[in-house]
Amino acid sequence: MMLEAKRYVHRGRRGAVGYEVTWFRLNFDNQLVQASQAGGASSQLTNAGKTLKEGVEVGGDIDLGGGFSVGGNYTRLPTARLQSMRIVAAQTAGATGCRTPPRIC
Repeated sequence: MMLEAKRYVHRGRRGAVGYEVTWFRLNFDNQLVQASQAGGASSQLTNAGKTLKEGVEVGGDIDLGGGFSVGGNYTRLPTARLQSMRIVAAQTAGATGCRTPPRIC
């Protein structure tokens, strides 16, 4: 499995407030994904072929003092697609351009 991964991270802290912004791009040549059957009762690994995922994640935290803090993050994944055919249950499924996972066409 070949993976071309790129990432940009920017972190900082101003007083009690911390922040982080991450941009990422994951370009798999031959990715394996978990495919569930029967509503999730069982699962198996499926060859998804060539996939591309890219997006941004932002996060932050606030130090409340006394050993307590609160934080959160948000991930935006505008690109998550298959770029080739994949094999499902010994049949070729035309999944080009679909989001994975979950498979949304």
